[in-house]
Amino acid sequence: MTKQTWTMARDQYGDTWHDLGPHPRRELLKRLGRSSAAKMYIDTKAGETKHIGYIIAGRWLTIYTVTEWTGRAVRMNIHQLIRENSGPESEPRPI
Repeated sequence: MTKQTWTMARDQYGDTWHDLGPHPRRELLKRLGRSSAAKMYIDTKAGETKHIGYIIAGRWLTIYTVTEWTGRAVRMNIHQLIRENSGPESEPRPI
């Protein structure tokens, strides 16, 4: 069984493009009606240069790999959060 790769993109305006498949550059060019893209890079703290996306039609598109989240969801109200992160002397008091 081949592993499915899910990718998405987000631009500087907050617009998102989902389900880009294994070839996000090709898919974004098709969706934006363009034929060329420039690569977009960042400099890391370690001094390396890393390719993070593309510039297409004036949009700075950062590419993300979407992975399945396997954690568990936790719902807490503010009083539970205070109790878990402080000592017994700081119990919440009614207003």
